[in-house]
Amino acid sequence: MAIQVPFHSESFDDLLDATFPFYLSCNGQMEIERIGRSLAKLLPGMPANASFDQFFEIKLPATVRSFSELAKIDGQVVVLAIRHCNSILRGQIFVTKQSAIFLVSLRSESAAELGKLGIGIGDYAGHDAAMELLFMKQAQSTQLNELQEMIAKLETTASEKQRLESIESALMHDLDVAADIIVRFNSAHRIIECRSVRESYWCNQIDPVGKLVHEIFPELDSVLESITGTSESTFEPVAFEFDTKSKGKLFQFDARVAKTLDSNFLLLARDVTQQKAMDQKLKFMALHDPLTDIGNRILFEEKATDLLNSESNFAILIIDVNDFKTINDNLGHHVGDEVLRTFASKMKLVDGNVTVAARLGGDEFGILLNGISDKETALDLARQLNKKLTEMIFFDGVFIEPRASIGIAISDSESSFDQLMRDADFAMYAAKNKETKSSIVACDKAIREKIKIQMETRLDLQSAIKKNQFINYYQPVVDLKTGKIASFEALVRWQHPTRGLLTPYHFVELAEENGMIADIGKLVLKMAFDDLNAIHAIKGREHVSFSVNVAASQIQDPNFIQIINQSLEESNCAVNKIILEITESALISDFDKTQKSLIALRQKGIRISLDDFGVGYSSLNYLRQLPFDIIKLDRSLITEICECEKQRKIVEAVIMLGRSLGLLMVGEGIETEKQKLTVKEMGFDYGQGYLFAKPVPFVEAMSLITADVLFSMAPQQVRLIPTYVPECRC
Repeated sequence: MAIQVPFHSESFDDLLDATFPFYLSCNGQMEIERIGRSLAKLLPGMPANASFDQFFEIKLPATVRSFSELAKIDGQVVVLAIRHCNSILRGQIFVTKQSAIFLVSLRSESAAELGKLGIGIGDYAGHDAAMELLFMKQAQSTQLNELQEMIAKLETTASEKQRLESIESALMHDLDVAADIIVRFNSAHRIIECRSVRESYWCNQIDPVGKLVHEIFPELDSVLESITGTSESTFEPVAFEFDTKSKGKLFQFDARVAKTLDSNFLLLARDVTQQKAMDQKLKFMALHDPLTDIGNRILFEEKATDLLNSESNFAILIIDVNDFKTINDNLGHHVGDEVLRTFASKMKLVDGNVTVAARLGGDEFGILLNGISDKETALDLARQLNKKLTEMIFFDGVFIEPRASIGIAISDSESSFDQLMRDADFAMYAAKNKETKSSIVACDKAIREKIKIQMETRLDLQSAIKKNQFINYYQPVVDLKTGKIASFEALVRWQHPTRGLLTPYHFVELAEENGMIADIGKLVLKMAFDDLNAIHAIKGREHVSFSVNVAASQIQDPNFIQIINQSLEESNCAVNKIILEITESALISDFDKTQKSLIALRQKGIRISLDDFGVGYSSLNYLRQLPFDIIKLDRSLITEICECEKQRKIVEAVIMLGRSLGLLMVGEGIETEKQKLTVKEMGFDYGQGYLFAKPVPFVEAMSLITADVLFSMAPQQVRLIPTYVPECRC
């Protein structure tokens, strides 16, 4: 039922303001048009035509979002929440086609609260009896509806309380089994009930009931107040963790505190001590190396990233154990493991600057040195570390003198972890490649430039293979008795479009790392076989042999024999004039596979030469088990036999050994007449070096072999290498 009075008359506005000083009205667009004088005190500065929803929210009888919904609650009791203060307006709503008026009075929690809002007794005076009569009939109906709603609500509340009590009872039964500690306490934190699976959870063996919670669990004193405050207005539990010590033992708990239906509190705690210990162990295992117990690569990267994010100055050291494979192979893996453990134990001894030491993999370690901003300081600390690392180790009856190579990178404002690791890694390899090992190198502009060139080389290699930018140069191998050419060694060169002619030093190692050496090897073989055919086409030069170097990764390639066969079929060259040169390092990776491959090649008539003998492992076992025809002594031995009598005697012994096995001996790196005479006098069969000729293009090699004066040789004068017959060389 609506009030049939024009809402916009001046007399009606005055009447409303006198009798309902907290009234308000809004138009059909839900914009506030007028408010009572007392309500205006609560909302000072309200703009004209302010949105109703901006200042008020209808809590009862229903949520209202539009004027059309207001019309549906015409004449009903309403409760409005004032958004800007902790008070409500309670009364009735009356709606016409274009306006709605709320005849309400203010309700607050206390008189003091009203005083703070600036509301006094005068704001409630002047209620007009006629207005009261006007609404009496409607109010009676409304009060009856309200009473009915209240009864229904009470019934619902009682039912809900009964449901919650049932849930709590069932929950408590389950908690008796699941929780290790159950404590019920009141708002003063006085314990009403306490149950636990064992009394050793608290220090004093006393009855906890009646005590304050913090007397039993002192660790909860600082947190319980805020936790119970959070739980005061809700039944939702608050989760937290706490530790407690009892009889010197630490216990860790995962706890929950919640308000109960009887307005007390319930603390439930589950003992997670063992779980935490296991979590810590698993975390340690995830971030540490199991052999050495120092950090692993994951921890190393985490700590380095933390330092970068904090903009700290620090240095990265990458340490590699030199010749570690030799230690493992010759002394056993248990000795190698002891060397790694010893290295790890010494990593933390660098003047307290070590943030973390880690084993990055295999025989490679990393160290973060915090607070380091200059190269010299980092070098000094690296020298201290290197001195400790290279101390003699005695283990399992063996003295071991380890050596290390250390690379250093210094952080700056533009550093990234990957860049620093790359710089330190390349510095370490630069140190490793020095003649004197156990060296230390800090990354600088020159090394970075080398890195840049190597990265560009890696990219250019792919294009070079496709465009066939490789050619063979040939260096003659001379018969020391006749002084004439017996064979040529094919040495690959890269005709780089911008950097000119590059020797294998600039690209072979990168090609092996990137898996491209097999493709380059195919090109080298094809060119060598074709060139060999061209020389054999010259009358009287059918005796000339060609030797081709084979990398370790080529021998390990399962398709290696197939590649050789294909190249032979395509070229149709003389198989017994082909020599494959293998270095000692190529024999280490997979000896059994290498042995099978070399025997298969030798059975086809291809001859095998052991290259650079004397600078690697020089294992006599290789000579016994592998089908070698030739031994090429390294150039360093040739130089030393002219200067050192002891070295000369060692080389003479090697020559005698080779002779006894039916092997031919070649001396590399002959550069002087003295060296040539010495190797000839010692009994070498062949010589190779700059004294005779440098590596030259094939056209010049053809000129050398066809020269009449210095290099001509009748076929019968050439001492041919015997045809291989498989047999035991024991």
